[in-house]
Amino acid sequence: MRFFFFCWQLFFWVFCSQTVFAQPKQKAMSKANHFLVGKLLDFYVDTAGKLTIDQVASPVFADKFIRSNKDILNFGFTNAVVWTKLEIKGDVKVEREYILEINYPLIDNLTIYRQATDSTWESDTEGDAQPFATREIAHHNIAHSIVVAPNKTSVFYLRFQTEGSMQIPVFLWQPKDFYNEVFNENMIFGILFGTLFVIIAYNVFLFWMSQKTVYLLFSTMILSSMLFLATLNGYAFKYLWADATTWGNQALPVSIGLLTLFTCVFVILMLDIEKYSLIMHVLLVCLCFIGALSLVTPFLFSYNFSIKFGLLNGLAAALFTFISSIVCRLRGGLQARYLVPASYLYLIGILLVALKSFGIIETTFISTHGVELGSVCQAIFYSLALREKYAVVTN
Repeated sequence: MRFFFFCWQLFFWVFCSQTVFAQPKQKAMSKANHFLVGKLLDFYVDTAGKLTIDQVASPVFADKFIRSNKDILNFGFTNAVVWTKLEIKGDVKVEREYILEINYPLIDNLTIYRQATDSTWESDTEGDAQPFATREIAHHNIAHSIVVAPNKTSVFYLRFQTEGSMQIPVFLWQPKDFYNEVFNENMIFGILFGTLFVIIAYNVFLFWMSQKTVYLLFSTMILSSMLFLATLNGYAFKYLWADATTWGNQALPVSIGLLTLFTCVFVILMLDIEKYSLIMHVLLVCLCFIGALSLVTPFLFSYNFSIKFGLLNGLAAALFTFISSIVCRLRGGLQARYLVPASYLYLIGILLVALKSFGIIETTFISTHGVELGSVCQAIFYSLALREKYAVVTN
């Protein structure tokens, strides 16, 4: 239990530090390697979604835009179109190139408008509703090159439309620094997915050696977790289904359903929960059926409904997995020793993602990436629990 309290304190400290220190220092755009421009954005929510760029950019419409007071705009789940306006004052002598990055890969359509020399508006549309090959920069997030003319203020309009959660983290990068960051980011995610893959391979090998189905079930659960994380972070769209835009929307709720289903089945078998609490056993079995149901909801209902349903189901599964682990441990189940901290860390991660997606909490580093940390900890501790349980049985 001391480890459990240590994990709680660690997550609490990280969450608080992210909240307190999330405000970046204001820097001149020409000197900073990257710049979070949320508080420089003016935004307008188009509830009907029918406005054109000529209407939005007209002088009579200027007073309807509201200056953002947040670093990252988060509207939660909404069917409205959000327009943002960004003004950048150019250098006195030379034009400058920047990389405009939207650090949230699940936007369906983002149209970037910039004014041409003849005062007409040029546009480019990217997002996960468009084939990946149409992106100007082959990045898992939406990233686009913009040029700021010298000695004048350039105006850019961004039109956001998505069926899922509307989150708008806008960064401006110096090109060299952007590509350096891409390399570092890909390396970190490579380590993450590589760790999970090694755990899968190890447990497949144990299944082949012992013929115990629980090892194969655990491997399938980790594979579902990899699919969920890859889809959530845009890597699946980049590497697995770059042209399958319809499936790209369906993949996230399907991966959540798979993860929920296999996690609940694994926990039922791992904890032998029926011996310790019949109520928790029944609840986990019900969540298995709901997880299976969420696999088909993307094909029957809208993405908006299916992702909400999947998130709530995944959150419920994480909560009752954590409670089941505690009940089992308190009633003498040694096999729950590793599952308590593992399920707790994963619960915190999925809770932060759900709250962020619904727009209840602000978008920060920990609310965005806490689920990755929770998933890795869950995989490692579950693997240790498997090893201990069946080593004891064998001996």
